[in-house]
Amino acid sequence: MPKKNQKRVVRNNPTGAMETTWLAYLAATPVEGVYEELKTRRTGLTPDEVEASREAHGANQMAETQRTPAPLRFLQTFGDPFVLILLALGAVSFATDVVFAAPGEKDPATPLLILAMALVSVILRFVQETRGADAAAALAESIETTCCVERQGVGRVEIPLDEVVVGDIVHLAAGDIVPADLRIIAARDLFVAQSALTGESDAIEKRPDATDGLVPPLEAGNLAFLGTTVISGTGVGVAVRVGEETELGNIASRLESSGKETAYDRGIHDVSMLLVRLMVIVVPIVFFINVVTKGNWLDALLFSLSVAVGLTPEMLPMIVTTCLAKGAVDLSRGRVIVKRLDAIQNLGSIDVLCCDKTGTLTEDRVVLERHLDVTGREDARVLRHAFLNSHFETGMLNLIDTAIIKCAHEETGLDDDALVEDHFLVDELPFDYERRVVSVVVGDEHGNTTMITKGALEEVLTISSTVELGGKILPLGDELRCEVLERGQELSDDGMRVLGVARKDEPAGVGELTVDHERDMTFIGYLAFLDPPKEDAGAAIEALAAHGVGTKVLTGDSSRVAAHVCDELGLDVSGALNGAQVEQLSDDELRKAVETTTVFAKLSPDQKARVVSALQVNGHVVGFMGDGVNDAAAMRVADCGVSVDTGADVAKEAADIILLEKDLMVLERGVETGRRTFTNMNKYVKMTASSN
Repeated sequence: MPKKNQKRVVRNNPTGAMETTWLAYLAATPVEGVYEELKTRRTGLTPDEVEASREAHGANQMAETQRTPAPLRFLQTFGDPFVLILLALGAVSFATDVVFAAPGEKDPATPLLILAMALVSVILRFVQETRGADAAAALAESIETTCCVERQGVGRVEIPLDEVVVGDIVHLAAGDIVPADLRIIAARDLFVAQSALTGESDAIEKRPDATDGLVPPLEAGNLAFLGTTVISGTGVGVAVRVGEETELGNIASRLESSGKETAYDRGIHDVSMLLVRLMVIVVPIVFFINVVTKGNWLDALLFSLSVAVGLTPEMLPMIVTTCLAKGAVDLSRGRVIVKRLDAIQNLGSIDVLCCDKTGTLTEDRVVLERHLDVTGREDARVLRHAFLNSHFETGMLNLIDTAIIKCAHEETGLDDDALVEDHFLVDELPFDYERRVVSVVVGDEHGNTTMITKGALEEVLTISSTVELGGKILPLGDELRCEVLERGQELSDDGMRVLGVARKDEPAGVGELTVDHERDMTFIGYLAFLDPPKEDAGAAIEALAAHGVGTKVLTGDSSRVAAHVCDELGLDVSGALNGAQVEQLSDDELRKAVETTTVFAKLSPDQKARVVSALQVNGHVVGFMGDGVNDAAAMRVADCGVSVDTGADVAKEAADIILLEKDLMVLERGVETGRRTFTNMNKYVKMTASSN
């Protein structure tokens, strides 16, 4: 077996020279070849083989971020530049007022006061940040998740996710979390949501067929990845990568653990340098004048050092920390975890908010948005037929079926029993990936039978010879077929997923129905599905714009879908770029492009981070909001990273602020809080520096 991260030459490659990753190689390998490469079998591994695999490839665990011990974190809090300046001046004050002062003039009050201010500031910051970190850590803890694997001589067993090893045969069902990177070896209607990795809102079909040549792993239809979720169907996969070697692990490992320089850091540096410059200018002048006028250089030195202490706004660290802590308390009332106090100042300073689309601006679920007749008008009859198809289908309900059934309930106010009281199932032709349609035959109390078919629009049109138009059945000629396809394309251009619905009266009876009967059907209409925008997203974008904060969408989904969501939210799209175009731009070209582009689509995690960096180089203070693994790198680079409690663990680890409720209006309150904090700090600095 190849070692971790090993690349290998692809077998049977005509050029004999192309190299590809191990994962892409396995995707292009037939199932039996996968067993051979991984030294496993359909009945699973033996206990000895499990231990050997774990020894060779490691445990199915991510590298844990070790939390710094509390005493060390307390000492690190003294590293704030304001506190360091205060401690230095406290030492100077101690020297001038105690060490070198005349016996009768020793006065430790000033250095003690300065030390007290520093301690109060440090304690406030330590307590508040510890609370935030504790809350984030508690959020990360959850009940132990298990998965079903096949083990030689034992059969199917439930084991914790972290005990899965390379070569394990894993059984998947609806609701399961994929426990490792898997090569699918068997599937039935298996749909997996991998938006956390790719940003695509639609669930992806997974099949066992080997890919036709080499494709990027995330685009391979026979690979499922650690951390994604099974939406519907069942499947079996063999674990090919575990732990840190998975796609999730690779993304997590690329996140820098070192701290980033944020707007807060730059502001602190500027104020600190201002104070230092004041001292550098004023203290030598005072020292020189005193030496010339009084002739005692020691007295002059002590007096000039006292002036340096007097120039410093001693309360500044405590004022800053108190304002930030007050902001954290205010945000906590809105169920917000602030992991770092500095993040409040950074959030208040942003002038550009970059956000992911799926799950951030949208609900990350499928909704039946429209059910239309052939002319594009809403038609309850199309919904009725689609409902009967989904209700009587005996396979595992997927997102599409669930959305159809929910829409039928909402529009009619009836439950399943009432909607199907006059119908019963006669026979069905299950969905398969060759036909890309599913058909059911339903009967009614009068003895009539009807076959109802739904599926991909092109395939439904292929098996249809007539169309229902204005209550009449007309031949489906080339011209009318083109009109139907064009209308479907218009819906697709609006970011919707489009299916077709057809019907046929009196098909074959029970036991006689075959795919040959799926012909000469009557096309009756369209079903258009959408991942709907969040209700408060538009208002949040408008509120941020009123504060001078522009919004840009960085997504792994298509530009067409992202542009439609922006249009729904009232966000003007001034320009769009996809990942391939971003990759071709130089850093200087990208810096120019980010100023005029609203939507960045089909981006990889690294490309998202590159866009954020380009905005920062242009002088913008950038916030990034997302909830997926593919957002973590951009969060780490941004001045302020925002995630939600249901986001991926990697995203929450990279974030500075975590929303416990998906209320985007919290961002506006956060910006206001940060700006109020900045204003209070500025007031104090201006008043104290001028008066001192």
